[in-house]
Amino acid sequence: MNLIGAYFKKQDESDSTTTAPTGAALLPCPGLQEARYEKIGVYLDRTGALGGGAPSVSAIAHELFGKRFRKLSVPRKKQVKLAQKHEWLWHNDHGNGTVFSASCMKVASDRRYHDPNRPWPCWKCQSLLSTKTFQNLIRISPPPDENYKYINMEYRNEWLGSLYGRSVGLREIMEVRSYYPNLNQDTTNNPLIKYTKGVISGKYQGNDLFGTLLQAVVVKRDKEQRGVGIQNFKYAPELIEFAHIVHTHSPRAYETIKEFLPVPSPRTLLYVDMQRGLWPKQTTKTN
Repeated sequence: MNLIGAYFKKQDESDSTTTAPTGAALLPCPGLQEARYEKIGVYLDRTGALGGGAPSVSAIAHELFGKRFRKLSVPRKKQVKLAQKHEWLWHNDHGNGTVFSASCMKVASDRRYHDPNRPWPCWKCQSLLSTKTFQNLIRISPPPDENYKYINMEYRNEWLGSLYGRSVGLREIMEVRSYYPNLNQDTTNNPLIKYTKGVISGKYQGNDLFGTLLQAVVVKRDKEQRGVGIQNFKYAPELIEFAHIVHTHSPRAYETIKEFLPVPSPRTLLYVDMQRGLWPKQTTKTN
């Protein structure tokens, strides 16, 4: 049934489940929404599949080609997967938290039609709730986050993942494009990604020196790329304390470190000592 045509279809008494009372506007079928059916949200949060309810690829491969799926050529495997999609009983709309029947009538049911802000799904979509296959799927609890790495590659939409990564500025992290060939490219063992995840989860709390040093490296490089100087750069107290200790023990070693790490200049350290009241009194006493 064409959606636009459904809105202007002449009312039929035999189709009372998909039409509104006389004078009421026809609304599009909202499908099975997580706002109304809690288990729908759990199901969509757990799976990356765009639909379901079709026979297995093994069954379709045997029916089409009389062979096991794993023994088919790549082109024929694609044909089997395409045939499976055409057999889906429902389609998953993750963006809106909704599941639609593959045979959705496209027009909302007239059940409780007095509330146009919350129309009920058509009877085709509602019938999914009584389908045994669908019932079993929505009852499955989500696995722990660490187990999602075992999800079937078929349900990992890398194209959408890459698009999302670009939109939020995380493309390099999501695609693991490391410019250091000696680092592991796997997201599980890449030290840069592991450290980033640890910082976000609070794993390295109490080790503020490394974090502030890393932050200084990032800010300095960003300023250099934008052609902005590091004047009035605010160093964290932990970094200043570290720099002060190293400079006190060996000014020559400090100059070497300064070539590689964004630490304060000796003049900045002297200014900090003056603010703390450690100079010139401390210098006079040692002299």
